[in-house]
Amino acid sequence: MDDTYVTNLLLQYLHEKGLHNTFETLQEECGQNFDSSALKSGGLLMNALNEWYELNLVHTDVPVKVEDEEEDAILFQPSNDSYIRREAALIKDVHINNIIDVRFSTAQERPVLAVGAADKTMSLVSFSDIPSNSSSGETDSPADLLTTSRRPGSFMFSASVLCLDWNPCKERQHLLLASFMDGLVAVLDTKNDVVLQTFREHRKFAVTCRWNDDGTKFASGSHDETVRVYGLTDETSDSYSLLQELNFKTAVEALTFVKNTNTLIIAVRRDNFLYYVNLDSYEREKVNMNANLDNHVSFNAMYLSATDDGRFLVVSTDKSRIIMFRLGTSEQVRNFYGATNDDYSQPRHVLDPSGRYLYGTSQDNSVYCWEVSSQRVVQRMVGHTARVRSLDLYGGVSSLVLATGSFDRTVKLWVH
Repeated sequence: MDDTYVTNLLLQYLHEKGLHNTFETLQEECGQNFDSSALKSGGLLMNALNEWYELNLVHTDVPVKVEDEEEDAILFQPSNDSYIRREAALIKDVHINNIIDVRFSTAQERPVLAVGAADKTMSLVSFSDIPSNSSSGETDSPADLLTTSRRPGSFMFSASVLCLDWNPCKERQHLLLASFMDGLVAVLDTKNDVVLQTFREHRKFAVTCRWNDDGTKFASGSHDETVRVYGLTDETSDSYSLLQELNFKTAVEALTFVKNTNTLIIAVRRDNFLYYVNLDSYEREKVNMNANLDNHVSFNAMYLSATDDGRFLVVSTDKSRIIMFRLGTSEQVRNFYGATNDDYSQPRHVLDPSGRYLYGTSQDNSVYCWEVSSQRVVQRMVGHTARVRSLDLYGGVSSLVLATGSFDRTVKLWVH
């Protein structure tokens, strides 16, 4: 490994972190310009340091599965330059306090965005026209690109909204799940603007809630160290009841269902394991997140999402790192660096439908886009003036809109 290569690694790290002054100074003092083509992927320096650190914690022979380009096609898709990069619309004056979560309804004919905030209200924004993905020119007034119907304060509650999720079933697409800072979990009927059911079993923050893929079950997780699973009372109603309480030793931070299975994955604080729960038997399987299978806790898993094909699990951490695991295993198939997220962060991510690009929040008030195959940062979206707390995608592979909600009390929409 020669000095030119090492310098290039340092320049890549500085470039990914946005340390532009230091980047320029290093290029000038070394007399070497950054050559991204000489590096096969992004985050190389952090990957190398991370592997060195973990290997020095404990020495163990861990079998590593060799990636197969046919079997793992999502990991090898070449760039098609169709990632989101341009602000198309600004939505403001919907909430008077920090926006905590944004969530598109995927089942509706027209896009509807649910927006939850620290002002104890949840609003609905309906779009009569989706922003164009045309890259021809910018606009001085992004909000002119679409027409919205806003229903601010559609639902008012006794505590801040922490998490939202739409029912994915077409017959129940009007149902919105919400969880709150006071531990409340609620099922909302957005068609009639009524609260159908409330559940008050959690004793602390209910930080996360998710439907399963057919909308017959949902789960909520709380800092009271429990996950509660609810199921449809009968097929003819929109009523749900508690099926099971799952207890843990530390605060629950994230959970996700695996599509086309009866599996729920749960992440808790100060624990190097993820918990895979079989919802037929409620038996748990612990899966170590450490590549060398030791028990050192070097990060907290703050947000989870499983890919639609059920092959991979994406985990946002509080250590400026997003990890893509082979689902059900400790194998880290991709690591994404560049965004800044520390112990006090609440990072969020979303994978685009093609699997080519991953979008993630950062404490520098921006959103990063990575190319999955190379792990490179291909775009940093700036515009918010405070921390971006949430994001979600709407649309298909060829026509995507990214919504971002921020502590600057605005929602922005971004397109290709």
